[in-house]
Amino acid sequence: MTLGAPLWFGAITPIGGVLMIAGWLWLAVSSFKMNKLVAK
Repeated sequence: MTLGAPLWFGAITPIGGVLMIAGWLWLAVSSFKMNKLVAK
């Protein structure tokens, strides 16, 4: 790691990225479902 962070931290970082993308997808899907319910 460039700034001297522990090496294990580099292995955890991709997990955070995947969870962030999953969170955005969850937000999009639930927003779509909510819009579909309101439109009825």
